[in-house]
Amino acid sequence: TPSIHLDGELWLTRNWFMGLGIKQYVAQIPNSYPGSSPGKINISTMQTTLQAGYSFLMADQFYGPKIQILGGYSKITATVDDSSPTAYTSMNFGGMAFGLAGSFPVSEETPLTLGAKLMYYLTTSVDESPVSSGTSSSAKISSFSGFGTYKYSEHINLRGELMYDLFSASFSGNGTRGADSATSASHTLTTIAGGIEYLF
Repeated sequence: TPSIHLDGELWLTRNWFMGLGIKQYVAQIPNSYPGSSPGKINISTMQTTLQAGYSFLMADQFYGPKIQILGGYSKITATVDDSSPTAYTSMNFGGMAFGLAGSFPVSEETPLTLGAKLMYYLTTSVDESPVSSGTSSSAKISSFSGFGTYKYSEHINLRGELMYDLFSASFSGNGTRGADSATSASHTLTTIAGGIEYLF
């Protein structure tokens, strides 16, 4: 499915930084619930992440190898079309996260940097609309990415990234869906993306 990604990073000092990321996905999925209409349902997913961090520089240069400690908040909103009877619900996931990232240049001769980032969510929440699948719920969020950047010019990098995000929830009790209540739900985003970084 097509997606758009926008990320910005502001360096406060040589080591401290903060960032904002937005991802937007738009897709159409089949309505597999028996007797429900319409036959196809549009789904729009937006993920917003706000984070800050500290970089441990492994060499005496800003673009050398580094390890980063990250902390922040992430929210994903998956909005689906209405259907009758209700097949899928719109869902909001959110949580505070702690993460670890690292990157290193391949060599002095090749302007290529490779890196990875893993986020662990300490607190998570989930809510549904227009109906709920249970009176109580619990959520889990996992996020991992691996990336590479190629220095094209002084201010421009070419970037490729593989991202995996899993948002899952389990429900208990009787929700407002009644007999049609679900016991679990999940959204999995596996993304291969390419783009341009501009350095001010």
